[in-house]
Amino acid sequence: MPPFMPVKARKRLKSNEVDTPDLDLMENLWVILVWRIKDLKSAISKSWSEVDKGVVNHLVSSVAEPIFQVINKSGSCTEN
Repeated sequence: MPPFMPVKARKRLKSNEVDTPDLDLMENLWVILVWRIKDLKSAISKSWSEVDKGVVNHLVSSVAEPIFQVINKSGSCTEN
């Protein structure tokens, strides 16, 4: 049973738990979801590490002027 599941739900599922693992569909579904989440985390981590530092530096440097425009307008909208 997933550790993040609410206590009430865990107790209810525990009382209705199926003893045969092959028939425990929810447990099998949770296993599949956990695998997919791990794959997704790996893909995100890999993609993040592949972002060129030059792209990040450009994005950071390009935001300075719009920030100053917002500050000068006391938080109001600025013209593009």
